Formats: sequence, C-alpha cells, structure tokens
Amino acid sequence: EKRKIATGLQHFGYINRCIEDKVSVTFKYHKYDTDNRTYPVVKPLFLKESRGRWYVLAQPENETEIKAYALDRISNLEGTGQKFKLKVSETEINQKYADCFAMFTSNELAQKVVLSFDRRDGNYLKTYPIHHSQTIIENEKEVLITLQIKITLDFIMELMSRAWSVKVLEPLSLKEELHRIFND
Repeated sequence: EKRKIATGLQHFGYINRCIEDKVSVTFKYHKYDTDNRTYPVVKPLFLKESRGRWYVLAQPENETEIKAYALDRISNLEGTGQKFKLKVSETEINQKYADCFAMFTSNELAQKVVLSFDRRDGNYLKTYPIHHSQTIIENEKEVLITLQIKITLDFIMELMSRAWSVKVLEPLSLKEELHRIFND
C-alpha cells in the first residue's frame, strides 16, 4: 500500500503500560467534528483498532461514559501518577461495540438492515463481511445481505463507499438518510 499508515502509534506503548499499571493519563486532543482542542484526564482501559487506526477506550475523569480517543489526534501525552481501579470488563466493552460497525457507538437499538449488492461487490462482501451478524441470500443478479446492526456514522460511511453497488431495501429511514446525503 502506498497509503500512509495512521499516525499516533508512538503513543501505543506508553498508553498500553498505563493500562496495565492502571494509571490515568492526560493529553491534548484534537476533536475533528468541532476542530476544538481539549485536555482530558482519562483512565485508559483498552486499545482498539478500527479501519487502520488505533484508539484508546478511556473513562474521562468525573464521568461514567467510556469514550474513544484516536491515537493520531493525541499530543502532549503524559501520565498523571494517579492510580485507578478498573470498573469495566472486556466483556462489557465488547458488548458496547457488538452491534456497531467500526468505532462509533450508539444508544439506539440494533435494527434489521437489508442491502442489495451487484454480484461483483457481493462476492467481495462474502469474503470480507461488513459485520459479524451478516447473512447472505444470492441469486444470479444480486447478493442480498441482512445485518442486525446499529446505524452509526461509520456504518453510513461504509455504505457510501459502496454507492455504485448498494441498494438499501430496509429500513426506509436509512434509505432516506443516504438519499439526503447524496443530494446535499
């Protein structure tokens, strides 16, 4: 691949040690959606890879929600010296992401999504599924894929990357959202 690998990997080892030692960290964080810089103090819990980028799943100081921070948007990383007790299990984290595609999560319930792809793209998706819940029905013209998934921004972006082939059959709200995006 000629594509540059994600930056931020220089933080991987240090964050991993802080996770193992249960030591809080602080850093400067660049939020892409608002272009703001924040300086969170967090309890690093797990490292997670998604689509070629690494994230630290962490609990911000004085909050209960677990948040994901992309390593490529972290600078000025340092430990606080403050120890913490782990209050969330790996199983709980896995459940948080089980019905999601990639890194965005949602408090919405997973829903049935039915997609149609042409044979060529469908063959790619048979060998590299979108989601673990994926089931396939094929005929000579198309590949129908059914998912039980939360509709998140990451999932919508994945479908947009296959715009030349995908047809959303269910739910209507997803079909309308993609239509709105492409017509804006």
